[in-house]
Amino acid sequence: MTPPTVPTVSDKRYPIAETFTSVQGEGLYTGTLMHFIRLAGCNVGKYDYDEIHQRGASMDKTVQGLNLLDEKLFTDKKHSICETVFGQRFPCDTNYHKCYDASVKELIDAVGPVEHICLTGGEPFLHDLQPLVDNSQQREVHIETSGTLPIPHYIAQNAWLTCSPKAGLLAENVPLINEWKFVVSCLDDVDKVERLLQALMVPDDVPVYIQPINHVNAVDTAMMDMVLAALLRHPQFRLSAQLHKFLEVR
Repeated sequence: MTPPTVPTVSDKRYPIAETFTSVQGEGLYTGTLMHFIRLAGCNVGKYDYDEIHQRGASMDKTVQGLNLLDEKLFTDKKHSICETVFGQRFPCDTNYHKCYDASVKELIDAVGPVEHICLTGGEPFLHDLQPLVDNSQQREVHIETSGTLPIPHYIAQNAWLTCSPKAGLLAENVPLINEWKFVVSCLDDVDKVERLLQALMVPDDVPVYIQPINHVNAVDTAMMDMVLAALLRHPQFRLSAQLHKFLEVR
């Protein structure tokens, strides 16, 4: 009897929402050309459409940061409601539904000459990322996470980790994070960021970005003005402006 074939690393397949090449619009690497691999699935986002409609009926324009002009994007189930580490609910601007499966080789072959790969989601740590990291072919790997699932130390040693902390942040992940990105909707949120960083004992040399809650496909100028005002009170933080939305690219 022929023994069963032992899978190799290249046999690993991932559920993919989308892949594309664009400039990084957030954080320290803003403006850097990257190939994005959006892995399907999330452990934070939820589709609370009934709540959207109930709250929307009693409010003129927003539902805890949700612009009702974006409501169709939620009701067709392409986007969910996310929750920050402070409990603020806001519209997730990505569609992390699975569109197809792809092997490690297929994903890496599609990167082309781009020197940076970004593994994002949803939540990429729902998946075993080591095969992608090990086969990145000398490219720099970036991973964007909510910090709500354990981060393997091997991955942390071989990738640039950006954490936009969500409800359920694991304290054990804190020492592994290379940069923080906090989504905020008011000045009080920014004050909370400072207190949280102190409580988590985040080193001063780790960059911290504050990012306004924008619409799904556009910039909220009022939110941007709020963050600019917040920087006057907290000059140690940096602005993450979502450059790709200004450029109207993904």
